[in-house]
Amino acid sequence: MQLAKAMQFMRENSLIHQDLKPENILLKKENNGEYAVRLADFGSILSCDYENPVKGQPFGSFYYTAPEKLLSKEFSANSDLFSAGCILYFMVAGHALYSEVKEWDTDSYIEKVKEANINIPNNNLSPSFWNILYRLLQPQSTERLSFPDFFDHSFIS
Repeated sequence: MQLAKAMQFMRENSLIHQDLKPENILLKKENNGEYAVRLADFGSILSCDYENPVKGQPFGSFYYTAPEKLLSKEFSANSDLFSAGCILYFMVAGHALYSEVKEWDTDSYIEKVKEANINIPNNNLSPSFWNILYRLLQPQSTERLSFPDFFDHSFIS
């Protein structure tokens, strides 16, 4: 998955994108006719030490932002992993996760995330997909999939 490679590049360079969402994933047609993923909108990028959480403004798009950021709590780079889970959901469901919640109704959205009731009409998805999706969308950042586990996950590799 090319998005994972872009996220790995950011990780290797101690960067948090803070606004990963489908609208910031571009496709570029290469000379060989294949398409390559490119990330866009680095206006809210943050340079960080991956071992220590940071606290700051909750940049990002509501339906793709990790709960800890929506609640203005300390966050770390794995908030981008939550966003990646939201993007995976969007790719198969065709709409944002919990899009029935009114945008910026943070309390209702956080409750939905905690319930972890992820409904996708197409049930022909691999167990590997479901595993990574649930592990990325954990409401507690400490329970979320780690970057090394994300990069090594069978769905990604």
